[in-house]
Amino acid sequence: MKKNLIIYLTAFFCGMSIMAVELSATRLLAPYFGTSMVIWTIVIGLIMISLSLGNILGGRLADKYNSKDRLYSLIWLASIWIAIIPLVGKYIIVLSVFLFMWILPNNLLVSGSVFSSLVVFSFPLVILGMASPYLVKLGVQDMENNGRTTGEIYAISTVGSIIGTFVPTFLTIPVIGTSKTFFIFALVLNLICLYHFITAKTKIIRGAVTAVLILALMIVPLNNSYAFWKKTTLEDESLYNYL
Repeated sequence: MKKNLIIYLTAFFCGMSIMAVELSATRLLAPYFGTSMVIWTIVIGLIMISLSLGNILGGRLADKYNSKDRLYSLIWLASIWIAIIPLVGKYIIVLSVFLFMWILPNNLLVSGSVFSSLVVFSFPLVILGMASPYLVKLGVQDMENNGRTTGEIYAISTVGSIIGTFVPTFLTIPVIGTSKTFFIFALVLNLICLYHFITAKTKIIRGAVTAVLILALMIVPLNNSYAFWKKTTLEDESLYNYL
């Protein structure tokens, strides 16, 4: 267990971040497409597709390279993408609204939300989906205990997903908002990558710089308005919805 601690922690934080991104995604889409069953179905469906694709690619990549450094470099890329989402995500979503108002005006809700979800959220979720099979490959030390190790990694990832379901909903989104929720989980992933980079003595500066930048984004006041094109009387987020 101690030997695979970094692998188990990575499985936990990747699982937690997957659910946090999923829940934050629905809140980011809410001001433009609402929170109907259609939106939830699209978000959950596309996330499951992204994770499935990630599982396939992660298994193949692990068989080909079996490299910790390659895995953590990919997770580092996912953390950067997640950190960028609050900065550019709403602009991409608004662009999709205007785009599909012209292309598919009678099917704007579905087409616009599918396009937005694919562009904004699919890339980091594919990478996070790659983590579990890759971690299994790295974590298995001998064939006699490979079933046990695999079960532990997937169980810890599931526990992370459970915590990642409750933390954004009941803590981070109501208290600090959706944007900074993305930053928190981007920072968590970045730090686990930085730990690997330090122990492996590689890419330390890159990991440290991005961790500092994400932390700065969490602290510095940002314009989090979703209706950024006009002056609003009140705009806020609650436990239940975007206001």
